[in-house]
Amino acid sequence: WLFDAMGLDRTPYYAINIHGGKSDRTSRLIEQIKSLPDNVRNRLTLENDENAYSVADLLEVHMATGTAICFDSHHHVFNDAGLTMQEAFDASCETWPKGINPLQHISNTEPKFANGSQLERRKHSDMIHYVPEPQLKALREYTVDVEVEAKQKNYSVLKMAKDFNIPI
Repeated sequence: WLFDAMGLDRTPYYAINIHGGKSDRTSRLIEQIKSLPDNVRNRLTLENDENAYSVADLLEVHMATGTAICFDSHHHVFNDAGLTMQEAFDASCETWPKGINPLQHISNTEPKFANGSQLERRKHSDMIHYVPEPQLKALREYTVDVEVEAKQKNYSVLKMAKDFNIPI
């Protein structure tokens, strides 16, 4: 209702981004999405995660509901469901309506935890130390929008743009 009161379009450009919840409940997730009012459902995006829903899992939800997938490259590293980074990137981008840059997330493992436990590697780093090639190319071409998930977010955005030659 707040987005409607602000006059915002009912598209995923104004994303209400969620994770799918507990795994192995795809049919229930589809059912729940279909039951939402248009002003919520049309803004909804689903993000892949490392535990419950990979991009491959969310493609089934997209096919049934039209819900766009917000690709998170860091989560994909832990739950790729057999898709390469490029395949997952491409598949998620194809779920977005024409004329709207897909929303994506980027974060990294703190370098000192590169060989650590899964729990340590899952934590977001202070800065962005690398950008996966599909996201880097798309950022340079202005074909995706990326939310940086780093502990020093504002500084990290500026440093990432400089370090990886990404125009902002």
